[in-house]
Amino acid sequence: MKLPCYLVRELLPLYHDKVLGEQAAADVKEHLDTCADCRAALDALDAGTGAEQALAAEQQQTEAAALRKVKSVLRKKQWVPAVAVAVAIFAALFVLSRVRYTLQAETRSLEPEEIRSVEVEQPVYVDILLEDGCYSDGATWRIFEITDGDGSKKALAVSLQVSRWNELFHNGRTEWRINDVDPDVTEIYYFKSEDQPLIDEGITQQEDGTWVAEQIPEELHLLWRRGDDADAPPATPEAAASETATPEAAGR
Repeated sequence: MKLPCYLVRELLPLYHDKVLGEQAAADVKEHLDTCADCRAALDALDAGTGAEQALAAEQQQTEAAALRKVKSVLRKKQWVPAVAVAVAIFAALFVLSRVRYTLQAETRSLEPEEIRSVEVEQPVYVDILLEDGCYSDGATWRIFEITDGDGSKKALAVSLQVSRWNELFHNGRTEWRINDVDPDVTEIYYFKSEDQPLIDEGITQQEDGTWVAEQIPEELHLLWRRGDDADAPPATPEAAASETATPEAAGR
């Protein structure tokens, strides 16, 4: 069927989009084969479609770029608080570690009054029990021989220390055990570590490695003496006497 130009122009969009029926499409094609003006209109339609597609593609690229930018900004906004929190936690842990280090380095000697009792089980060990609420995380001790006018006897001098950290947080030990004590020890003394230089002036080391004192340094406090209420709690720190020391403590 021979179609007029005005009808072909109306059908061109449908023809271009390939939605015409088979017979109508064949009639339009037949007309286009012989009509240069209608072919030009179809070409213009094709060109317009291409431009629209290019514009659509460009718009899609622009939208994709904008979306990527938004996502990037959102990720940054999400990371900023996370990084800030991580930095804050790290800083807090660093400060805490420095505080703990400082407090652990800051130590003091226990006072004689902070020792509740001393239990001696010869010849194996000596247990030093602390008053309630008292803690220790370090000990030094020394066995020495007293050579006064009454003859010779052996004594044990011990000192206990506690760091400020353990004192604040109730860590450390409430009982110290010193193992392998010489069974000939008849007296136990306590000294504060800051008095050690004074004690060392009164107790000297012999060539064979033993320690000897002609008298008990007054900085030592008597804790226990064999024969004084043997099966009862040891003498209180107020029962003063003397002491000596050097590190080598084992505890439990």
